[in-house]
Amino acid sequence: MRRAVRGWLLGAFLLLALLALPHGDAVATRGPCGDVQATPYWTHYYGSVYINGMAAPAGTVIRAFSPRGALTGCVLASAEGVCPYLRVYGEDLTATPPIAGMREGEAVRFTVNDRSAVVTPAPVLWYDDRGIHPVRLDVAGMAQYLPLVWR
Repeated sequence: MRRAVRGWLLGAFLLLALLALPHGDAVATRGPCGDVQATPYWTHYYGSVYINGMAAPAGTVIRAFSPRGALTGCVLASAEGVCPYLRVYGEDLTATPPIAGMREGEAVRFTVNDRSAVVTPAPVLWYDDRGIHPVRLDVAGMAQYLPLVWR
């Protein structure tokens, strides 16, 4: 009896949690990255990120933009020098209002802490393939501050 009640309560809790989620095809992602409009069209990028030839620190902000300047993806470096899976979204003209994003075959523009990054291999072309593509992002001429430790 207790097991049945616990199962029912867990099911009810999960149902309420699902109902609390935003509805529709497009969901805005907020946080340190700003607003990214999710669409049903996407692909992933991952790899390494460097600032002045050194591994970028964890917490580095990595953004992806369309050629028209729309923010199409954003992620924080999860560990030193690591660009974790960055989902980059495509344009959705069926949404109301339409959502700006990448178009098939367009070059993705990446920034690292708001500075344009050199990407390897270049150019990185976007396709709605839901694939996982490796990239290396490099930014030069940027001051990198390290914490001071006092004893």
